[in-house]
Amino acid sequence: MYSQLTLQALDTLLKNRFKEGFLSLKDLPNPSTFKDMDKATKRIVQAINNKEKITIIGDYDVDGVTSTTLMKLFFEEIDYPIEWIIPNRFKDGYGLSANIIPRILGTDLAITVDNGISAVYAAKLCKEQGIELIITDHHLLAPEVPECFAIIDQKQEACSFPYSDVCGAQIAWYLIASLKNAMKIKINMMPYMELTAIAIIADMMPLQHINRAMVNAGIEALNKSTRPAIKAFLEHSQKEALNAEDIGFFLAPLLNSAGRMDDAKYAVEFLASTNIYDARVRLGRLVDFNNARKATEQEITTQALAQVNLNDEVIVVEGEEWHEGVVGIVAARVA
Repeated sequence: MYSQLTLQALDTLLKNRFKEGFLSLKDLPNPSTFKDMDKATKRIVQAINNKEKITIIGDYDVDGVTSTTLMKLFFEEIDYPIEWIIPNRFKDGYGLSANIIPRILGTDLAITVDNGISAVYAAKLCKEQGIELIITDHHLLAPEVPECFAIIDQKQEACSFPYSDVCGAQIAWYLIASLKNAMKIKINMMPYMELTAIAIIADMMPLQHINRAMVNAGIEALNKSTRPAIKAFLEHSQKEALNAEDIGFFLAPLLNSAGRMDDAKYAVEFLASTNIYDARVRLGRLVDFNNARKATEQEITTQALAQVNLNDEVIVVEGEEWHEGVVGIVAARVA
């Protein structure tokens, strides 16, 4: 051991720490190690061959936004038209729900990303409406799971995927890789890794094993990216390259702000921009959302702190018109 913690000693310790369990991309587990991955892949390929209507259902946080964008970009790359929807936090609530069903009527195959594992009632409604459902999620399963065609979730029993702490975008990435293999098409998976890395960081997955490998590869891809959204963000932030801190503290809050203040679809549209001009305009809208989020958050935090009595064992604060999109952040600050 070191007699004193010098910068050099700390550097050595950290390097050794992160070597443990590190994977390279060639060591990533096969998509088939996910329970139901092959089953879901076969059904999606069948839907494509039969020209069925496919709808992707995402979530309004960064993981859900990037997962939705990944699927959207994949289907665009293979030139297959789909619908996609991200529930509005204020009108629809979270994920696949009864509120969403009227908006996906006429869909033959619905695919959730980063949500759905708790959507028992909504899954029943899908079945009643003749909508076949594939759920891809990464959250813990409740005792009752939705009745659907397939569930891809690394936390379910009989799933041999070796890592439990992965996010929704990683599962979406794996689904795309599985579809690529099944359809025998040539697709470069690295541009998809860019968005996956953003999600891993934003969803605060532990940076070990598969997550560290994918983040390293994703950041490297981001810094070579031709994606208009990334170019616009670099231009806006006056940076030549991105690192994990830039993603976690600057890019992720911008992407999150759309769902917090208005509608997460604006974040998807930004990430999926096909030219720099649209990307700049859409980024400007996200910047406005984020500035509004900061101001609203500060105002509510001030009001909440004014109600705090430090002698209370439990702190309870309230406000009738507090903004639903930021109260979680305020609660964390007050705590």
